[in-house]
Amino acid sequence: MEDEFEIPELEPDAGPPPDAGTTTTARRPPPTRSWDDCTGEIAAAAASQVIREHNAQIRNCYERQLKQNPMLEGNMTLAVRIAPNGSVDGTQVTGSLRDRDVFACVRSVASHMRFPPPGGRDCAVVQVPFQFTPRH
Repeated sequence: MEDEFEIPELEPDAGPPPDAGTTTTARRPPPTRSWDDCTGEIAAAAASQVIREHNAQIRNCYERQLKQNPMLEGNMTLAVRIAPNGSVDGTQVTGSLRDRDVFACVRSVASHMRFPPPGGRDCAVVQVPFQFTPRH
């Protein structure tokens, strides 16, 4: 069995404290949807095209760390939650690669991807496996 770990998404900063003498109205953020609640779908060909467009950037995340650790290799699964408008509203990275810098870099690349809007007017989840090995 392979050990896997997940890097959680960064939580947004609450911002600076309000100035004395000002009043603010607290707003409750909308409830965060579970990844399992996403029922929309994206055609495999369309999702593959978006991933292919960013494949070099993802590979560069690995190559940069490979310079620091020439023995770095393993698998990684990138999960992307796609909002109804096609923007990425969540990322998760897991795998045996065990390199937080690569995982953080890949999540950053994925956060800028733009997919076609999912069918069903709901969010969709796309999972993409990667296998990283040093080139000889």
